[in-house]
Amino acid sequence: MPSSWILLDNHSTIDMLYNKAILTNIRRVHTKMNIQSNTGISTKNMVGELAGYGTVWYHKNGIANILSLTKVSRDHNVKLDSANGNNFEVKKKVKPIIQWTLFFDINKNDKGIAMVTTVEKRMENTQKNL
Repeated sequence: MPSSWILLDNHSTIDMLYNKAILTNIRRVHTKMNIQSNTGISTKNMVGELAGYGTVWYHKNGIANILSLTKVSRDHNVKLDSANGNNFEVKKKVKPIIQWTLFFDINKNDKGIAMVTTVEKRMENTQKNL
């Protein structure tokens, strides 16, 4: 799985990222998180900041960047559009911020060719074509 993908996972109860290039302010914390997975239990005490989202657990030896659907849903409205490619639309308050199909690729997003598109970018493109 590419390190630039961030998965929106409905089975995860925590946010855990391993790609330190997409995090800022990575630091050790006093709280410890015990993570149970198919490889067993590991204990982590590192967090970082994901721009536009907030604090997430950091696991340098992880295999996937995962945001918990439950946690994302606490501060954002999440809508699944099953009629349009199973896209998730994530909205903060009133204004849509990101739309993705089960995952998004941060490397391709900057080029505008990823499965992720910001709603603002779509609106800009629509206005240009009018």
